[in-house]
Amino acid sequence: MKPVYCLFFMLFLVSCADRQAVYLPPLAGTTEMPDCRKIYPQGRWQFVHSLEFSLADGKKGNAVGVTVIDDPVIECALMTVEGLVLFAARYDRGLKIKRAIPPFDNQEFAGGLIRDLQLIFFPPLSEDIQYGKNDNGTICRYRQSAGPWLDIILSTDQGWRLNQYGPDKIRNRSVTARPGPVARQWQPPEYLELTACDAAGYTLKMTLVSAEKL
Repeated sequence: MKPVYCLFFMLFLVSCADRQAVYLPPLAGTTEMPDCRKIYPQGRWQFVHSLEFSLADGKKGNAVGVTVIDDPVIECALMTVEGLVLFAARYDRGLKIKRAIPPFDNQEFAGGLIRDLQLIFFPPLSEDIQYGKNDNGTICRYRQSAGPWLDIILSTDQGWRLNQYGPDKIRNRSVTARPGPVARQWQPPEYLELTACDAAGYTLKMTLVSAEKL
């Protein structure tokens, strides 16, 4: 088995046990009520990202990710930099795996990948919203049924950050976005970084190669 196969598989199976917990912080009051859903794409898009992933023990690897979204539908593929398709799937309120080279045929991997893409590209469904602020910007906090909580933090440089917390109020995902050139219409971030289980889990760095409105 090639090292890139093993590493990418481990990213979505690594346990969060014994990691330093980061708890849901209290909200400082604010009079602002921003539209935090503006960070998400509208309609059908295709994104191609160069992926760099790393584990806490220092192992690293690279791949290419292709994602087509049209909420709630996701079509995604992972490829080696040489073009070999490792995994391809479609999600439309149910998951259909089109191609999966072992060990990517594992349901935990597929489910974890879809959940991460939903977190990055789709707005929360909840209308239970609180507003607050911290040193990094204004916060929209969404409480979804039975958890998790999701904080969307809008920074002053047009970037943003997502912090997701489970029902235990412990953070399990964070996403940081770096904006591209300022434009009137929505533009995809030129760089995304997803961290699972805080810094001790895994990190996935996504550099935008292309984005097309379909």
